[in-house]
Amino acid sequence: MTLPNPFCQRGSTNQISTCSSSVGCSGIKTRRPLSLHDLLSTEATSSSSSSSIGLTQRNKNVHHRRQCGIADCLKYALTGGFCIRHGGGKRCNFVGCTTVAQSGGRCKAHGGGSKCKVFGCGSVARRKGFCMAHGGRQQCKVDTCGKCAHGGGFCIAHGGGKRCASTTKCHKSAQAGGFCYSHGGGKRCAAPECFQAARKGGLCIRHRKLAALQ
Repeated sequence: MTLPNPFCQRGSTNQISTCSSSVGCSGIKTRRPLSLHDLLSTEATSSSSSSSIGLTQRNKNVHHRRQCGIADCLKYALTGGFCIRHGGGKRCNFVGCTTVAQSGGRCKAHGGGSKCKVFGCGSVARRKGFCMAHGGRQQCKVDTCGKCAHGGGFCIAHGGGKRCASTTKCHKSAQAGGFCYSHGGGKRCAAPECFQAARKGGLCIRHRKLAALQ
């Protein structure tokens, strides 16, 4: 006579499962294999949890930069709480110069920044580590032109750079102030009562020649 196994479970309310002690219980409920739906649900849950954890970690590492202290300015603030245009950042340590400082504590005009790669050249490096005289500036897009490019990728002769803002439809290159030399743009000669355009040394061509003769 076989005795019922005390560890045997009921399969249902109307059926009692019995098992042999030598064989084991045949009515014990086994765990059903995972279906494709279960596997997809598990992967989706794990991926969403891992992505949320990764997003939280990235948010913790984000450095929120301050904006310029000027109300209508959306640029990032540097040293002093303002952008470069509004006085932020380090300035050139040359006496009387307020230009932004480069490496070495001075602006490019006063010797700051990296130098040209050409041996013996002390000019400031521009594009690709070379100064403007040694190819450090982008050339005009016109194939046969070897001049330096300005705004738009062309030289001044081929339409590059800003043009005079005069209402007379002037197509000359704009200087400081938005106008060409003929319409009042650019710096003026430092000689008394001379309103000609200033060239090298702050003098016009005529006064520069006179200064060289003295």
